[in-house]
Amino acid sequence: MPIFKPFRGTHYTSDIAIETVISPPYDVVTRNERDEIASRHEANSMKIELPISTSDERNNYEEAKFLIDSWIDKHILETDNIECYYAYQMTFTTSHHERRRTLGILGALKVEEPGHGSILPHENTLPKAKTDRLDLLKATRANISPIWGLSLAKGLTSLIKTNSTPMFSVSDDSSVLHEVWKIEDSNTIELISKRIDDAQILIADGHHRYETAWNYAQIQHDKGNDIESQFVMTYIVELSEDQLNVNPIHRNISTSLGEEDLLDHFGKNYVMEKIDGATLEKFRKNPNSLLNSEHQSLFVLSNQAWLIEPKEKLKTLANSDLDYRILTHALEGLEDIQITYEHIGERALNAVGKNNVRAAVIMKPVSIDQIKASCQARFRMPPKSTFFAPKPRTGLVIRLLDKQ
Repeated sequence: MPIFKPFRGTHYTSDIAIETVISPPYDVVTRNERDEIASRHEANSMKIELPISTSDERNNYEEAKFLIDSWIDKHILETDNIECYYAYQMTFTTSHHERRRTLGILGALKVEEPGHGSILPHENTLPKAKTDRLDLLKATRANISPIWGLSLAKGLTSLIKTNSTPMFSVSDDSSVLHEVWKIEDSNTIELISKRIDDAQILIADGHHRYETAWNYAQIQHDKGNDIESQFVMTYIVELSEDQLNVNPIHRNISTSLGEEDLLDHFGKNYVMEKIDGATLEKFRKNPNSLLNSEHQSLFVLSNQAWLIEPKEKLKTLANSDLDYRILTHALEGLEDIQITYEHIGERALNAVGKNNVRAAVIMKPVSIDQIKASCQARFRMPPKSTFFAPKPRTGLVIRLLDKQ
């Protein structure tokens, strides 16, 4: 079963305007967005989440370490004196105009070999992102942003009390309210630990960071005693449909193939219904608004679009009921093809016809039940199959391995 424990969190001091220093996770921002967010404060957390060196004497990862140390020296960051859990709540409005909250616990989770034991990933990862995150972890010895885990422990949410004044309360650029409370009471800490340690955890978000933490733990284990490298900062939320919001991640297809060849290939694998320009414009405003059937997606070329559903033969060959795996299988027969991922539907549509992007496929989101079933069967979805939203902010709490 999982091992979850409190830790001594490092966070911004009370005289820092928290809205100027929080940032999204590293993998959901463009370079321009990264630079704009980083410019909001000299100590914005984006500068250590996606570091860019300002010195010829330091690489990007060494820059992050330099900045963390300097912010501590300048009393911009401080570390709590005792081990705590941190209650973290995000309050938001879904695309269906429903008001929701996601409430969970920030703590330190002992890493296990991915795909084994009681911590279950649900999708595969991309090698480059893991290499980047490992270099950052080696340089900083810091968990800068949390992994997101879903606990199968019933009643976890009821143990988390939020009736006091939060240590941080801040709205992000998307009007999501982020609130953090420190949990220092030993009885509450024990109850939370026991509840989480009694059930499996599904990794919702942060697969690259989790695998990076596992790889780093193995490196440090071989070097000798380094207990804290065996744990990684994790945001644990009870697996409950009313707390979670899963959005799709769409596909852009770049290839030297012409549009007619690409259309012919999709026609062999999918039942296709052409839509008119007015209907496509509705998609641009709300890309998932017209995807009504269970396996329906939208296939878009430069000036044409089709509603598509996989043929039974394709589903059989893919040996899956998951749209993302079905599409991955359909594209395997194409040569000279590159897939890029976009969680904002309008961006995916607008990319078509630019920089060798021939097409977009607008996807439906995966359900919570599909994620749970995939994890428990130890069957991983393709990379970038789910986009849990909203995303926990970087910069609210950091875990420094050498401060534990």
